[in-house]
Amino acid sequence: DVPYARQLTVRPCPDVTWELAPNGTGATISSTGLVSGWTPSADQLNQVFTFNVTATGPGGVGNVSWQVG
Repeated sequence: DVPYARQLTVRPCPDVTWELAPNGTGATISSTGLVSGWTPSADQLNQVFTFNVTATGPGGVGNVSWQVG
């Protein structure tokens, strides 16, 4: 089993808060933008999971989405 992780960045990035929308994986996002905490189980291997992240900071709001599967 290989844990999934993805590091997100925002430039410049003072006082950015991150939010990961629930997607059934149990993954979380850290205060530094690291998405982790999910190791796909055998029954998840043929599924596609969508990750939606929102970054909010002094310069506004940004969104990014991607799929894993």
